[in-house]
Amino acid sequence: MAWVLFRVDAGAAIGSGHWMRCLTLADRLHEEGYDCVFISAQQLPGLVERTLARGHHHYPLAPVAMDEADDRQPRYSHSRWLATDEIQDAQRVETCLAGLRQRLGANPSWIVVDHYALAAPWEERFTPTAPVLAIDDLHDRPHQARWVLDQTAGKTPDVYDGRMLNADGELLLGADYALLRPEFIRCRPASLARRTQPRPGADRLLLTLGGVDADNISLWVLQALLPLQSSLDVEVVVGAAYPHWDELQHWCDAHWPSCRRYRQVDDMAERMVAADLCIGAAGSTSWERCCLGLPTVQLQLADNQRHIAHYLDKVGAALNFGLPASGRETELAEWVQDVMQHPQRLQHLSQQAAALCDGTGVERVVARLKAGAWQ
Repeated sequence: MAWVLFRVDAGAAIGSGHWMRCLTLADRLHEEGYDCVFISAQQLPGLVERTLARGHHHYPLAPVAMDEADDRQPRYSHSRWLATDEIQDAQRVETCLAGLRQRLGANPSWIVVDHYALAAPWEERFTPTAPVLAIDDLHDRPHQARWVLDQTAGKTPDVYDGRMLNADGELLLGADYALLRPEFIRCRPASLARRTQPRPGADRLLLTLGGVDADNISLWVLQALLPLQSSLDVEVVVGAAYPHWDELQHWCDAHWPSCRRYRQVDDMAERMVAADLCIGAAGSTSWERCCLGLPTVQLQLADNQRHIAHYLDKVGAALNFGLPASGRETELAEWVQDVMQHPQRLQHLSQQAAALCDGTGVERVVARLKAGAWQ
């Protein structure tokens, strides 16, 4: 049986983006006839159920005893995302892999790892088993993988100089390889068509800040935009793991009852098509918005979003507001009001964003995997 192993986590600090882009790749490989198995040490509510519902498999790694994690020195900037060190993690995955190999009768065709706390020492343990695809955005640690996929627009090979330890390693760089779900490709023509001409009277604002938003920046944004409520038609979308849902509901009921609120939707592409402007995080969903040409005011919610935020602002594909912080509420409202009142500016943002990502990255990634598969 042909199958693929995915090692990925999701959590309050990690977010859901790593898991979701792996799920996109798994869905496409499943169409090609591959069984896909997810192995994780952390997972968020709803993600495992969604993964299983799509015909994939999931095996959780047993929790690590606290004494195993004591006195660890961080090896990489995100090492603490892992409850143990990467060698112990690899050993636990190897144990799981042995059972899967016995059940499925073969090694996996590929091993996909998407984790900022795992790097070359983890990857090299699996290279004798199957070609390894490492998904990365940070270029802050070494890799020993057959492919390194960094879907960040503007990345160039030099940022990985000295970090690819194997001579046959191939870099898949840029938004041409962005792993987007098929609904974004399907909705792209309609979304770009409605933005072809400047449209006065733009008022539809989509606020979506990822699957977790642990710091409740969604509420901060709404409070900042409250003076504009009479001129905005606002829709807020949060993920299943968003921990402040009740607080958000109560505040909106009291202060902004016309604000529409949704939790864990399955039609995000359609909602983006309908929006005139988005306020969103500068993470992996940036490429979804670019594919649809959705003008965006980007907030930087984590250090690893800095490059995306600055690059998209530099090329005119989004506006980089930077870090949301107390005292900047009036500034955000002014930014939103200004861009909404200038249809030509919205149109320019849309055109620049759409030029960066055509939405077919998963097809390119699958083609590279198949070209490098072991016979």
